[in-house]
Amino acid sequence: MVRIAVLGVGIKPVFTERMTFTEGKRIEFTHAPPAGVTEWAGAEGHYALRDADPEPDGSPATHLEISLTVDVDMPLSRLAAPVVTRTMKATMDATGDRFAANLLRRLGARER
Repeated sequence: MVRIAVLGVGIKPVFTERMTFTEGKRIEFTHAPPAGVTEWAGAEGHYALRDADPEPDGSPATHLEISLTVDVDMPLSRLAAPVVTRTMKATMDATGDRFAANLLRRLGARER
């Protein structure tokens, strides 16, 4: 993730995730920092894959569903919650857009 700056406080989230795989169907991830390590950010969620309707030319297609929750512990007052919420929403929207664009480019695919 990119550096997040809110009201003069900035962090660059670094976190460790444990992933479990169901071959060809699902990847689940959960925040799992190493013993004795404090991480101020973490993510929980999954990627789920399923067959989609074929492309018009008959080639196969895959539907990818992503569920992601990111938690960040920032040293700010609760009064800053509205600003933090807006900043995190914008950050996550941009992260999602970059992820999708990079994935499509890597696969040589296009969005439907």
